[in-house]
Amino acid sequence: MVHEEYHWFETAHADDTFAVIAEFKAKFPVLQAGGLDGPQDEESSYLRVIVCYAEQKMKALVETERVS
Repeated sequence: MVHEEYHWFETAHADDTFAVIAEFKAKFPVLQAGGLDGPQDEESSYLRVIVCYAEQKMKALVETERVS
């Protein structure tokens, strides 16, 4: 469910999301898309990178809190 919340956050902050995607495109001009469970197009691939990065940071934060 958190994964979907991040997608909603991207939608609510579209200008910032598109700015980040522009930076990604400059550094990584080709991102894979398609497959059975993968993003449908290149734009979706970039969105997925943002969401997965945020998820990993959240996991690290939660684990740090559990250890402290």
